[in-house]
Amino acid sequence: MKNRLLKSIILGVVVMGLAWACQPPDELPIIPKISYNRVEFFDQAAGSDSLVLYINFEDGDGDIGLRSTEDSYPYHPFNYIIDADRRLVYFGETDYKLPFYSVPLVVSGGQFRPLEKEKLFSETDTRRPFNCEQYEVIKFNLDNTGTNTEIDTFFIQKNPNNNNIYVDFYRKVNGNYEFLDWASVFSTTGCGTNFNARFPIFDTDNLGKSLSGTLRYSMLSAGFGIVLKKDTFKLKVYIKDRALHDSNVIESPDLTLDNITLN
Repeated sequence: MKNRLLKSIILGVVVMGLAWACQPPDELPIIPKISYNRVEFFDQAAGSDSLVLYINFEDGDGDIGLRSTEDSYPYHPFNYIIDADRRLVYFGETDYKLPFYSVPLVVSGGQFRPLEKEKLFSETDTRRPFNCEQYEVIKFNLDNTGTNTEIDTFFIQKNPNNNNIYVDFYRKVNGNYEFLDWASVFSTTGCGTNFNARFPIFDTDNLGKSLSGTLRYSMLSAGFGIVLKKDTFKLKVYIKDRALHDSNVIESPDLTLDNITLN
């Protein structure tokens, strides 16, 4: 269900281009710090347009970046939701005992093993009709042979630590900025894409060493020109290091596509 919905929207997938310069600054804090550099827009005649964000960064121990294959705890995509009787919560089923709890689980041979103690998720049943924010369609092995599998739709809580760069768009409407939810722009079930993603480890040899430089993050979408048009908008951005420290949040100045277009 989810894959069909994803294919129905016109937003392109998020991709990244990265450029950095490493320097040996002295006594930088281990919590990453960022500052705004600039935003550029490339209007493509065919295909997805490109909005390119440049941010300056510094980090005292250089532990920034995630490999694309790192999906194990604590960088896993989501937590499962269980009920008060520790039963997994499925889409469409109602026979559950409140409250609900959130817990990261490993599924192996049909057994679910928690990776940490569950945390209270909700005292009430907050489930809505199918949407990509609350549900995940999962195929897993019931045994260790790889042949006995089951597909089901689970109630989940997305893990923010699965990404390390977070970009929110705000559009000015009647003089006030309003959050622009890209995941819902072309999808009534929130199954579009947003622009939170990953940048990779710059250099494994620099892990544990101070780093500073400029990060170039390219976002592709056929929807920029359609949704933003002549509007004024701005971005709010922060990054996260491997130790799960959040950087400061930065804001761009007021932007329009016309003012930042390079071609």
